[in-house]
Amino acid sequence: MSNIPVVPDPNDEAAPSNVAPSAFSTSTKGLAPDVKLPERQVQTSGMLPGFDPVAAAQSGLITGTTPISPSVSTSSRIRETAPPASFGYIGQNLVNGQGVMVRPQYDASGEAYSELARIPDVGNRIGFLNALASRGLYGKSGKPSTTGFESSDLSAMTDFLRFANSQGLTEDVALGVFLAQIKPVQGLGKTVRPDAKQDLDSAVDTVFRQFMARDATPEEKAAFRQMAFKQKSTEAYGGAKAPNIGVAAEAYASNRFGPEAQATSAASLFDILDKKVKGLA
Repeated sequence: MSNIPVVPDPNDEAAPSNVAPSAFSTSTKGLAPDVKLPERQVQTSGMLPGFDPVAAAQSGLITGTTPISPSVSTSSRIRETAPPASFGYIGQNLVNGQGVMVRPQYDASGEAYSELARIPDVGNRIGFLNALASRGLYGKSGKPSTTGFESSDLSAMTDFLRFANSQGLTEDVALGVFLAQIKPVQGLGKTVRPDAKQDLDSAVDTVFRQFMARDATPEEKAAFRQMAFKQKSTEAYGGAKAPNIGVAAEAYASNRFGPEAQATSAASLFDILDKKVKGLA
């Protein structure tokens, strides 16, 4: 499997270099079909309807599989024939914070308004847009409108959705990546200090042992760290208050619990998929 992380870790000192917003705001078209995106871990029990994992494996869009946890079944025979719990994916469909492939790419300009409307609380909407403004999407002196629905707001959201497309993530998850990758515009940005990596990993491991009798995988820990950073960033820019680490870990693990418990379904299909990935079929 590729060593590319699910999302950039804000605790990593070797974080990606700054990318100017113009690098992802100039194109009005979608991504070319052959563009491969950063690897994301997709739960086998949560995929976009019509997605063919065997065809995706043959096309090189699946980079590896994660075996189902031994804690799911006490039968070694069942574990041997069960589908993988997740797989690495570098295609263009978008993945949410629970590792579920939920939708195709955004129509950035066409969906900017509807995606902003998904944040019904005005304060949270303005907090979200202030985070975009801090990274220069309103220009060096721009700021959100009082409603969050003016042309400048829609333009900033359009650029941000293009960024989300480039990461293969839904916009709620992409926000943390955006804030980690793009440096604040001088005089506008706020410094958001992430919680200590060891504290976040310990919290999510503790809750995973309670829910699933296992530690979280490195990919799950990276996704949780990014989720926690996104929540702190949202609070810093005027949005909803971030929960404490323990509460956040419980919410994250509970969202993962359902997909993993269902991962023993479709065994024959994913047995084929795993063999395709490993070159055995």
